[in-house]
Amino acid sequence: MNPAFDTYIQSLAGPDVTVICAGVSNSPLIRMLCSPGARVTVRDRNPALPREECIL
Repeated sequence: MNPAFDTYIQSLAGPDVTVICAGVSNSPLIRMLCSPGARVTVRDRNPALPREECIL
C-alpha cells in the first residue's frame, strides 16, 4: 500500500468512525478501518442488515 495512506489509516486507531452504507464496496473499507483499532459503527438504510460495531 501507499505509506501515506497506511499512516492515515493508523491515525484512526482509537476514534469512533461511522460508515454509512454497508454495501459490497464498503466492506473492504470497514475491515481496513477495524484493523488499526478504530471503533467502527456501520449504518445502512436496509432494515434487514444488522447494525454492527467492531472494537478491536
